[in-house]
Amino acid sequence: TQSTWDKRQRVLDKFVENDHEKIERLVELHFRYFQKTKNSDEEIDRQKNDPSLWNADTAEELAEEMYDKRLVGGLFVLQQIDFMILSIVNESQSTFERVVKLS
Repeated sequence: TQSTWDKRQRVLDKFVENDHEKIERLVELHFRYFQKTKNSDEEIDRQKNDPSLWNADTAEELAEEMYDKRLVGGLFVLQQIDFMILSIVNESQSTFERVVKLS
């Protein structure tokens, strides 16, 4: 059987093959979800002072509701993508260099 290290290396190798095409796709997704999150944040900023749009009774509940809306608006996916990118570039200098070049 393959060790955990071998399985991990096999997955990491997938992001390096074909001239880093999979890491390039992740970077594209990062920018897409970054913009989506930014748009969501702007909408929340426009709506935050209208109590009829929120179900919150306290400032803490409002903050939670706004955060939930940010997560649904793309922040959750953005965080997952960024975690994957960081995990991969931490293991590969060539991948790190490719991500820096694409940024």
